[in-house]
Amino acid sequence: MRTLLCTLTLLLLGSSAASADQRFLLETGLVNPLPGWIEFCKNDPSECVADPRPPTVIRWTRENMLVLAWVNHQVNRNIVPMTDEAQWGVADRWSYPIHGIGDCEDYVLEKRRLLIERGFPVQALLITYVKEFGSGGHAVLMIRTDDGDYVLDNQHKGLLRWNETPYPYRSRQSSDDPNVWVMLSPPPPPIINLKVTVVGLPEAHSK
Repeated sequence: MRTLLCTLTLLLLGSSAASADQRFLLETGLVNPLPGWIEFCKNDPSECVADPRPPTVIRWTRENMLVLAWVNHQVNRNIVPMTDEAQWGVADRWSYPIHGIGDCEDYVLEKRRLLIERGFPVQALLITYVKEFGSGGHAVLMIRTDDGDYVLDNQHKGLLRWNETPYPYRSRQSSDDPNVWVMLSPPPPPIINLKVTVVGLPEAHSK
């Protein structure tokens, strides 16, 4: 009996190993803006002007993190959730929660407004549409940072990475123009080369 030495190279997909591109969602094409955003801009065009400066991201510093977390907490705490049907008598209406009540889009608009007031670039504060299990569509505010895409959500207290939330992501505003919306897709899983050496295989004998 002789020993055979065999080396196999395997490509592993879906490994838990982290890679830089896993921190960011992919933009995969253009899509129509949400109807609520279009109507919101018709009512107040000044809120929807594109920033002429190049797209940018927010630096992931402790100071910025604390401000983002504080704004998320304050808005979530101070607004009472109420559907547009109950408040306005219509299925969908985007507005600032001036009366202290609103639905998910109103939370997002208020967080966006407060962060712009505090000097955060509007190109990095992107209204994002997700699919909420059992409840249809849902809006969150996506924060584009140099450490990845983070989410401010009225359903969660903390500041979360996009892949720490339970949502399938559908679309968001473009960093170039808030009136241009793009489809979203998760990044592909990393590919890892793994070499496996198999020893001690008996050689086949013919009878």
